[in-house]
Amino acid sequence: MYDFRLTGKLASWLLAVEAWNRTPTALKWLASVLILMLMVVVIAFWYVALPMVGLYYGYRVYWRLHGWWTIRKEK
Repeated sequence: MYDFRLTGKLASWLLAVEAWNRTPTALKWLASVLILMLMVVVIAFWYVALPMVGLYYGYRVYWRLHGWWTIRKEK
């Protein structure tokens, strides 16, 4: 006979869904807001902070190479 007991990932997923369904609405809102805030922070870091760091170091490398090239050219 086939064993119909839930095991593994499906059981853990169903338990998580059941726990979420039993969670009070205020906690659901709090969790949703915290997840959205985390997403905003990650997106802001990805699209603002990382390009600024890249531009800063790109600018430094560009001028280092440019200065090296002009010094070599003048000699």
